[in-house]
Formats: sequence, structure tokens, C-alpha cells
Amino acid sequence: MRNRGRVIACAFEPGGASGFGLQVRAGAGGRTVVGYDAAGEWPLDRTTSGAVVFAAELPGIHSGRLRAQDDRVVIASYVDRSSVEVFGGDGETVVTDTFFPDIASTGVSLYADGGDVTIRALTTRPPGSIWSACRS
Repeated sequence: MRNRGRVIACAFEPGGASGFGLQVRAGAGGRTVVGYDAAGEWPLDRTTSGAVVFAAELPGIHSGRLRAQDDRVVIASYVDRSSVEVFGGDGETVVTDTFFPDIASTGVSLYADGGDVTIRALTTRPPGSIWSACRS
């Protein structure tokens, strides 16, 4: 992932995994985890996201509820230099957080805990510019 950011869209079939998702802005300085668990929670974990010591509430986990529909969990994540915004399903759940990763932390990976998960779709692209929409 370049420092400019990425849009990452995924469709998962949970299978037997107790948890699965994405690790974004990963590197030696930490990672931010966009996960899903068997209870239908979609946690955004920034406890190891980089610089977290300057504010007590920063290294937290924030989550929303998201149920699988037709045995699929669909998310779209917008990740840039200092924020991640996750839309679950068709916008049923939205979780947004700021974080302060090391500038060299640009990795992205998928993970599954305690079983299998099937990736049915995965796309990634750079974010579009808002400036063209603002010009008249």
C-alpha cells in the first residue's frame, strides 16, 4: 500500500474461522486490524497501530455489528496515511478511526483464526480525488 492510501473491498465466506479480516498499514511499527468475529462484531483494532502513547484512548478497539448475508460478509475499507474507514455490507455498519503508523508501514495482509475462510472477491485501488468533483 502506498502512503497515498487504498480502497480495499472484500467478500468473505466465514467457514469455520472464529475471526478473520485485514491487517492494514502493517510493518515494523505495528498494524491496524480490521476484523470480523463469529459473534457478528466488526472490530477495528488500533492497539498496535503505531504512535499510541500520547493519548490514553487512542490504543483502543472500536466495533460495529454486522451479520453475514447469504453466508457472506462484505466490507469496503478506505485506508490512508492516518485514518481507516470501514463500511460493512451495504453501509449497515461504519467504523472510522484515526491512527498514526510509521511512514514505512505500508503492508496489507489477510488473516483467519481458528479455521478456514473463503475469499470470494478482493479488489484494491487507489482512492479517487475529490477535487475534480469540487471544480465547476
